[in-house]
Amino acid sequence: MKTSLKEKCVKEGGLYHIYNVSNTKVPDTPQDLVQALPGPTVFHVDGILSTSVVITALIRGNEPHALGSLLTLLQNQITPAFSMKVIVISVDAARRSPVLSRPYLPGSRDLNRCFREPFLYQPHHGAHDILQFIETVDPDCVINFHDNPVSATPLAMACKNTDKHRGLASYFCREMMYCPYSTGAITNLPVSCPVISVYLPVNFAPAGSSTFYQRLLAMWQHYPQNMEGNAIAVIPTPKRLELKRSADLAFADKPVFGVSCTLTSELQDFDRRILSPGDVIGWVDHDQLKHFRVVGDKGTEQAEQFFCANDNCLKVITPLKLYILALHPDIAKSDCLFYFSSV
Repeated sequence: MKTSLKEKCVKEGGLYHIYNVSNTKVPDTPQDLVQALPGPTVFHVDGILSTSVVITALIRGNEPHALGSLLTLLQNQITPAFSMKVIVISVDAARRSPVLSRPYLPGSRDLNRCFREPFLYQPHHGAHDILQFIETVDPDCVINFHDNPVSATPLAMACKNTDKHRGLASYFCREMMYCPYSTGAITNLPVSCPVISVYLPVNFAPAGSSTFYQRLLAMWQHYPQNMEGNAIAVIPTPKRLELKRSADLAFADKPVFGVSCTLTSELQDFDRRILSPGDVIGWVDHDQLKHFRVVGDKGTEQAEQFFCANDNCLKVITPLKLYILALHPDIAKSDCLFYFSSV
């Protein structure tokens, strides 16, 4: 008889662990899973080889879509090529009502901005616990899954551009952003193995569905075979448009009175689309471009090089292509508004 998750969980080093997944009743949905777990939990799945691969999911509590397919793999008890360590991270935020709606707990930081000092080295911090676990298991690679609510196709991100990074990305997508700067994302983990994040369209990853599940299954059963790094198109050093902490944000079809920055509600239509000089992406108050910060590989980029705010309309002034647009206000403020590259 299979036992419940909480009965199987063992607390070690800040994380809960389930070692005998085959004898565990795995819930059908992410909603049921986060209600059943006591906190951030590692599922240990023995492979044909003892070398490990770490998979992280639910790094934000409102990004559950890849988790559904991972649950299907766990339920089907499919033996992986390498031993898999599946970390379900932001359980506490995810189970807050409404379930799977909060990226992080009120008053907490976005965990995907905390994989840097000082958080990495603060005992009992989530980023510290994850780094400590990864250093202990010494995996061959780390693969993190994000939701991307606006994109039609998946996109990978890495802070290094090697054959191994591109090969990992090739299991899931055909493009990889190479971002060689530190943002505190999980891809900045100070570990020796490759780390990538894969941003999945929310309509791309229902549990057991065709495209994502089959690609995940291929990686699960055949890693490190069948990696096609040469098939990956690399987007070199895209930049990030960030909103400063002092600014507030809204999404609307016209300026919102009293709000520092209003982004157009049509922003979701701009994903991977080339914008032309003069295209409007929002509106700003009297402080105009002072609300923004551009992060890039040079470290000297300025918002004025790419945008203007004439008549308080936020416009692009040079052809740009946008990626990974944040539509959740909390994530847009804690992470970035979007990535972009010059065309």
